[in-house]
Amino acid sequence: MADEVPPEAPQPVPGPLAEALRNMPLDPPKGVLSTTGLIGSPPPPASGARAWGVDWRSRAGFFGIPVVHVAFGRDAQGRLRVAKGIIAVGQFGIGVVTLAQFGVGLLGGAGQLIFGTVAIAQFAVGTLLAIGQFAAGYIAVGQFVLGYYALGQAGWASALWSLTHHDPNAGAFFQRWVQWLNWKLQ
Repeated sequence: MADEVPPEAPQPVPGPLAEALRNMPLDPPKGVLSTTGLIGSPPPPASGARAWGVDWRSRAGFFGIPVVHVAFGRDAQGRLRVAKGIIAVGQFGIGVVTLAQFGVGLLGGAGQLIFGTVAIAQFAVGTLLAIGQFAAGYIAVGQFVLGYYALGQAGWASALWSLTHHDPNAGAFFQRWVQWLNWKLQ
């Protein structure tokens, strides 16, 4: 072991690109990382400034409603921006399909607290399907569930499959879905 020679340090690659990379500053460029460290998040408002964030709408629309609306932050009056579009993306959103922290989606949505026909969220409320840590809907899947058919760690349902309750109707219902998904994924 004492006779081992340490490997040589790697030699720098010659060329203009390598030289540019070696001379690149280590600090990220402004606007890439916010003070919160999240890529793409807006910086907090400067003291005294009221408007901050993003409010972008697609040019295409349907009866005055944009196809895509992305909004977060506050407007010039200090009010929270709400995304309203066929596809709504933001901290607060209302749309046919919504991707928001808090939102309502006519067909569905994903986020932290979502109401819709199909809801996928930490707190999901779906008239048809809810998937989330706390899920409530006709079909509810999550840790804590409330619904007609429910699959979760704990919950209340007409047909519940949980750690402590194994309703045969719930088992048969969810088994059909698993078989269908398995067939679709093959």
